[in-house]
Amino acid sequence: MCHHVPTCPDARDPHATAAHTVSDHDVDQGWQLLCNGLIVFHDGGCLVPS
Repeated sequence: MCHHVPTCPDARDPHATAAHTVSDHDVDQGWQLLCNGLIVFHDGGCLVPS
């Protein structure tokens, strides 16, 4: 899914939240979608794609 060079960490990598933001809804809805498919919530929680 990631087209960055070097590629962003996989969603299951310990540093997964270092991936680039694809969609930022942190201010209005409280979440961000990263290029590795991870959804990160403003409270620090996240959803990992299956």
